[in-house]
Amino acid sequence: MATYSQWSCSGSTPLGDICGWKGINCANCGNVTQLKLNSLGLAGTIPSSLGNLENALIINLKENNLFGTLPSQLGYITSLVLLALESNQLEGSIPESIGNLKRLKYLFISRNKFTANIPTSLCTTKITHASIAGNSDSFCYPSCLANSLVLSGSVPSCGK
Repeated sequence: MATYSQWSCSGSTPLGDICGWKGINCANCGNVTQLKLNSLGLAGTIPSSLGNLENALIINLKENNLFGTLPSQLGYITSLVLLALESNQLEGSIPESIGNLKRLKYLFISRNKFTANIPTSLCTTKITHASIAGNSDSFCYPSCLANSLVLSGSVPSCGK
C-alpha cells in the first residue's frame, strides 16, 4: 500500500486520485488539506506516516475504533488548526511534539483512554478550544492554558 507521502492528484499512485475520495480535500493538486474520516468505523492504530500530511489544516478521525498511542510524528503537521480524535480507544500520553503545532486552535480528544497529562508544550500553540473530558481520572491540562482555553467537559488543571 502507498504511504501518505505518495498520495497525489496525478492519479499515478497505486491508490489512484485520492483527492477525489470521500473525506479528503486537497489544494494545489496533491496537498491534502483536510482529512475528515469521522464516524466511518475505521479500526487500527494511527500510523506515524500521518505526519507526512504537513499541509493538513484539519484532521478529523473522531468516532471510529482507533486504538494505541498517538505517534509523535503528529507534530510534523505544523499547519494543523483542528485535531479531532474523540470517541476512540486511544491511550497513553499526548506526545510532547504536539507543541510544534503552533497554529492548533481546536483539540478534541475526549472519550478515549489517555492516562498521561496534556504536555505543557501545548502552551506554545494558539489553542482556544478543547474537549478533553472522559479520559482517565488523573488526566489534566496544564495551568498555563487556564485563561486561554474554552473547555468542554470537566477536567482539572494539573497546577503546573
